Amino acid sequence: MSTRQTRHDWGKHRYFLAALMRTLRRAIGLRFNYVFVGSDRPDFLDANQGALAQGYTSQLCTKSDLVDHASPDNMLTEAFLAEVNWEIHDCAAAFCEGKLVAYKFAARKRVRLTEQLDVIVPTGFRTTYKAWTHPDHRQNNLSYHLSHVLHKHCHAKKFRERTIFYIESTNYASLLHGYLDPRQASLRMGYFGWISVFGRQIPFNSRWAKRIGYYALRKDDTRTRYYAN
Repeated sequence: MSTRQTRHDWGKHRYFLAALMRTLRRAIGLRFNYVFVGSDRPDFLDANQGALAQGYTSQLCTKSDLVDHASPDNMLTEAFLAEVNWEIHDCAAAFCEGKLVAYKFAARKRVRLTEQLDVIVPTGFRTTYKAWTHPDHRQNNLSYHLSHVLHKHCHAKKFRERTIFYIESTNYASLLHGYLDPRQASLRMGYFGWISVFGRQIPFNSRWAKRIGYYALRKDDTRTRYYAN
């Protein structure tokens, strides 16, 4: 996409903010992410799920469903699948002609953020922590559809929980989606991120992110934290 087209699509302010963030990323490894809590209204799920395009199927998966599809191309490894706690983690995947073309994992506890950092998932919430869509199958509603598969599954299991997730500050394609009914729209709940100093990633978290309990921390940080209403 050309510079002129990018400015036209996102506006001058967002274009220059993205350029600034790229510069800071190169200089100090800055990453800045907004935290969102989904509405998770079960009465909206069926109406907004949307049918998959012809030729696609989707399902909830376990290790046995995915192990034969593990490949560097889709960022799945047998080691990762063996480490997943399938009792508290869920995975929805989409297939086309028997080939894996998209997947999305959800977790309910502390999960990997980077090689040096984790993110805490507070009790009563779940987060998407690993997702992928084949480049040839994008723009087919697969990620959106898999989110609803996970939502419906959690509702069927009668989990009393909501979705919590983050979006990078310059990911305008996700931040500036189309209009949603206010009852369905996600709520922004602060931010978290990190900088890199001599190769060491140092996390930072906003007051709201820490208050809700969804925050970044070092992998070697095992301190217990308590929260009061």
